[in-house]
Amino acid sequence: IKRQYFIDTLRRIMVFTKEPFYKVLIKIEGDVMFISTESHDFGKAEEEVEIFSTNNSNFEFYLSANYLYDSFREMDCEEVEMKIQMNTSPIVITPKGKTDELSVVMPINIKND
Repeated sequence: IKRQYFIDTLRRIMVFTKEPFYKVLIKIEGDVMFISTESHDFGKAEEEVEIFSTNNSNFEFYLSANYLYDSFREMDCEEVEMKIQMNTSPIVITPKGKTDELSVVMPINIKND
């Protein structure tokens, strides 16, 4: 993922989220990541981000945009890798090609009533 482009996308999406969670829905379909959010107070937003997927799996999960934003912002690189095993697993974020620096973000568990 292009780091700065992703940071800019998250910044735009976060305008439509609510504290304290800044919850966003991430959908990955092949080489496209959809980031969306919806709230009664602020409306809804969705953006697409081109990614390079190594296994073309489809995932859907909720994350804290704030934690994701902080992880990407602290890395000093042009591209970032996100390793996702399944939609309930921790997401490991590293600068592309580096293994000595990483960030871990847990998905948000949404309970259905």
